[in-house]
Amino acid sequence: MLNEKEIQPCPEIILPPSVRRRIIPDAVYEQRRHPDIRIARRAATIANLARVISERDVSQGLRHTLLTQAQRLERLTAQRLAQLGLAPRSSPPADSEATAE
Repeated sequence: MLNEKEIQPCPEIILPPSVRRRIIPDAVYEQRRHPDIRIARRAATIANLARVISERDVSQGLRHTLLTQAQRLERLTAQRLAQLGLAPRSSPPADSEATAE
């Protein structure tokens, strides 16, 4: 274990200014930024992750990624419902699991 006397302070590093740019064409951006398109694309990502998880022996990291994507989908969907003046349900209907299979 290192002794506190052995740790030397390092000089401060000055970082360059941040640069933000859009990397996709404006027409594609305009289409993909629509809330319903974003929801559909996120759901497709979740479906692909779930397929990979069901077909292979995967790490916990991929399962955490699936959870993160699902949470993002929930947030996007709640935002879209709010835009439409609707309130999200507090919990799914009791029969939603049975009808999904």
